[in-house]
Amino acid sequence: MAAKRYNVFISHNSKDKPQIQKIAGELFPYFRVWFDRADMLIGEEWTKQVAQGLNESEACAVFVGENGFGPSQLREIEIAKKLQVRMFCVFLPGASPEEAYQQLQIPPTTIYANYMQGVNRTAFDSLAAGILGRPIGWDFLVGLKLHKRTEEWIKDKPAHLLYRGIELNEARDWAKKHAEEGDNTTKAFIEASIDAERSRRLGRGIGIAMVLALIVILIA
Repeated sequence: MAAKRYNVFISHNSKDKPQIQKIAGELFPYFRVWFDRADMLIGEEWTKQVAQGLNESEACAVFVGENGFGPSQLREIEIAKKLQVRMFCVFLPGASPEEAYQQLQIPPTTIYANYMQGVNRTAFDSLAAGILGRPIGWDFLVGLKLHKRTEEWIKDKPAHLLYRGIELNEARDWAKKHAEEGDNTTKAFIEASIDAERSRRLGRGIGIAMVLALIVILIA
């Protein structure tokens, strides 16, 4: 089956747009996102554009907060149901999950995103999990950044793109936990980063040894 044009269609109440814009901005570097501000074509029938966007999306993220669902958003949801697009809820501050599921007439699911405490790392991971159809609890941000950095590095393999320190440790831990999701390119990037880190440490060690030896000579 051919890949869809978008990873996710963002369905939201226009009253929540400032929050959604901030969240969407975090998604753009990692996912192909259908978001009306950027994707709506002036002059075309709204329903046609929405149906096309949903039909070309792998999933529909239904955002809901204290303002509930907007009229246009409810129409988007009905279109998504007709097209059988996979939907999951994204709960904003002030949302009532029970009321949301009841109004949507869909059963509660383990796949949802939780922004009820605001924008943070855990919330992003839950949204990424929803987009990819995984239960909450997966650490996706490290993996997404790792794959993106690997794609940039593999072209010319510049040393400045290699991981070091905390980033390298996180990438190594992620690779161990998600061995089935790794590939040879990612493994090559991590190994190159490890080799570079070892070389830096060796260089520092030699430098320190030379300084100590010089001090001993001067003292003697």
